[in-house]
Amino acid sequence: MSSSANIKARTYNLYSNEISSDAYYKKLEKLSNLAIELYDDPNKLISDLRRLSNRKRKLKRIIEYKRQNTSEEKLVLLLREHLDDYLLDVDGYIKQKSLIKLTDKKLGISREQYVLYMLEAELTNRINRKEFNAAKGKVAMLPHCLKDLNESCQASIEGFDYVCRLCKKDCHIYPIVKVLRQHQIESFLWTGNSFKSLIQESRNKGQTFGMLGIACIPELINGMRTCSKIPIPTVGFPLDGNCCRRWWGKTFQSTFNIGQLNKLLIINDEMAK
Repeated sequence: MSSSANIKARTYNLYSNEISSDAYYKKLEKLSNLAIELYDDPNKLISDLRRLSNRKRKLKRIIEYKRQNTSEEKLVLLLREHLDDYLLDVDGYIKQKSLIKLTDKKLGISREQYVLYMLEAELTNRINRKEFNAAKGKVAMLPHCLKDLNESCQASIEGFDYVCRLCKKDCHIYPIVKVLRQHQIESFLWTGNSFKSLIQESRNKGQTFGMLGIACIPELINGMRTCSKIPIPTVGFPLDGNCCRRWWGKTFQSTFNIGQLNKLLIINDEMAK
């Protein structure tokens, strides 16, 4: 089992000081329940999260003044208090990046935005899992940084994108793909191809379509929001840390909490009975 010290994460580490990210997901589940109590309507909560996360200055003012007069203020302060331990030197990373590189807005996510994104992913899963489960065609997009970096990967193009060939059992992607196939979810190692061809193919067959994503937090939220506009019922999980070339200039091994994937798919199976 990996430890937090072995994850070469850049701006967040879901292990914190634990030996896995299990504690993070337990805490996030409790925070999600508290957030829903503040708002009553989960859909309005997600709408507010998306709006708030685009207002950096307002978020900084909320942290600076620590007022709790509104649901928004209470929510932001609650999330920062309980999720801040999973963030690394976010501000230092942003400062050291050049202005050219920060034209990629996902590299400049603030601490406040990160904790809002964490909650948004959890709530999106809760809202979408029933419709995702009901979809006839399901596809999972997996990141290349989960591959075993010490071995030659045998993944090859098949249809939409690269497909894992299950060539090495101790590769991080191997158990994920096995679980997905058991639940009839087609998986690809995503290289950035447009989803349009997959969606159109399903629609031509008269099928509904669901998407599952695994990615670093900024990429995950970007993908989930894109799918919501189409709309496609989407669920997804963050990598335990952001370890790829985009963040470091070279790629380090990423990890993922497969227990959370199993939990979601088991819940989906129970809902389908």
